[in-house]
Amino acid sequence: MKTTLIQKACMSVLLHSLASCTSMMEAHKARICQKSEAYEEGFNDGRAGSQMDSSTYTTCGADSATLKTSYQDGYKAGSAQTSTPKVGDSFPNAKTVIQIGIGNNHKDSASNKAWFCETHAFAKTYSSYGATELEARNAAIDSCGRSTHRMHCDNEVSCRPNH
Repeated sequence: MKTTLIQKACMSVLLHSLASCTSMMEAHKARICQKSEAYEEGFNDGRAGSQMDSSTYTTCGADSATLKTSYQDGYKAGSAQTSTPKVGDSFPNAKTVIQIGIGNNHKDSASNKAWFCETHAFAKTYSSYGATELEARNAAIDSCGRSTHRMHCDNEVSCRPNH
């Protein structure tokens, strides 16, 4: 039976794909199958409150057990750093934050409508008010961005004082 040129090309592509897949798996193992990497991933999972899952390291051959232990140690350390506060907890090292408002800056205040801005995207007009020009400009762009991709919204924004 003769092998056609197309069959040879297909076999070449298949062998190349398998070789690429193998080299990708080896690169993945070289990066993942490190004790410090396992500890760091466990730490991040624990701190984020994610479920403990060290199954990633089952592909690491003889080092799998050691890597799973490193992951679990990192998970325990990370989860120890996240404790959810409960009612009645005291925070002796907490800093007091004082917010001072200067001027008439209430939500229903006319000063929050000192500026008017508008932008256009796809034949629609989006407008908003704000206490400052920047605030009104950003609010108009945000309004537009809720309907279409934001890149279409900030090309031409026109603003004026709202008297």
